[in-house]
Amino acid sequence: MLWLPLALVLLLAGCGGEKGEMSGRVQEARVEDGNLVCIGLHDYETGGDTIFYLTEDTDVISWTDDPDEAGFLGGDVSETRVNVEYSVRSGVYAAQRITVYGRMRQTGSITLSDGTEVGIWADGGDNSYRLSDGTELLREEPTVGPWDIYGGGRVFKSLPYDVRRTVAVWYREQGTLYDVEEELERIWATEGVDAGERHYLVNQETDLTAASPRVLYFQTSVMIPFFSGEEGGPAIEQYEQNAAFDRETGEKLDIWFLFAVPEEEARAALVDRMADGDSVLRMEMQAALRPEYITFHSDRLDITFPRGTLPSQEHSAGWGLDYQELDGLLQPWAIPVEPEQER
Repeated sequence: MLWLPLALVLLLAGCGGEKGEMSGRVQEARVEDGNLVCIGLHDYETGGDTIFYLTEDTDVISWTDDPDEAGFLGGDVSETRVNVEYSVRSGVYAAQRITVYGRMRQTGSITLSDGTEVGIWADGGDNSYRLSDGTELLREEPTVGPWDIYGGGRVFKSLPYDVRRTVAVWYREQGTLYDVEEELERIWATEGVDAGERHYLVNQETDLTAASPRVLYFQTSVMIPFFSGEEGGPAIEQYEQNAAFDRETGEKLDIWFLFAVPEEEARAALVDRMADGDSVLRMEMQAALRPEYITFHSDRLDITFPRGTLPSQEHSAGWGLDYQELDGLLQPWAIPVEPEQER
């Protein structure tokens, strides 16, 4: 990176300019007389590198003791994760505020099938999987579960502690629905070192989608890398898995228990409504339908088949059914109530 004379930076910084914000990892820094002059930041979003100059007006706030504000301003910046609010003029980026969130630390490693070593780096709440030269192959965001959901949180948090704990324990024991090592193998085999330019991501979130007088309905959404073979930025594939729990005990329920007819009859009725006379699609659905594909919402029931489960469909495919269409199929106590009825 090209460092500019500090006097020139101070002159340009006082001339206003466009403003912006960037988050990333500090890769290098310049320190003069024990004071931090500038940092080289690797942008998480774009993968680009930018130099930010500090001025006498730069405000530094640290949410951690490693490093604290004094340590950061003294040059202890290696592998820290920061957010920079800045102004830019004539191509010079002047930091107005720097928020320090913590330092990346290696916590372990994974050896791929061809012997390639991938380091596991703790980066705030994320895990960053990186080669020895710093190339990031994959970023894993923290799992979000029913204990810290936003949508539907009021209903869940209003339940007795034992019920909430039973549901939360079930999801913690289930763990992630993806395998990090498998994703790394796929990325390395498909992209190699070019993966560092793609910014691949995995995450998993569980949210409450609906509630009936006796049942809680949850959906787990998973995002993993998708390799289409086409040029462009990173591609993401998302798929869902659903589950139902007894509202009084927190016990996980068999989805087919929620129907007022035997499982085979329920399956056939759902497939008939979705296939709409298409015999090929009907056969595919009959073979592919799994209970975890069924999502209960307050106003409808969705059934989504992941990519590859229906041979006639190139991508994932989903159908929505109004509860009126399912009259007589579901137990009355299993039909979700509207959110306003929960108040």
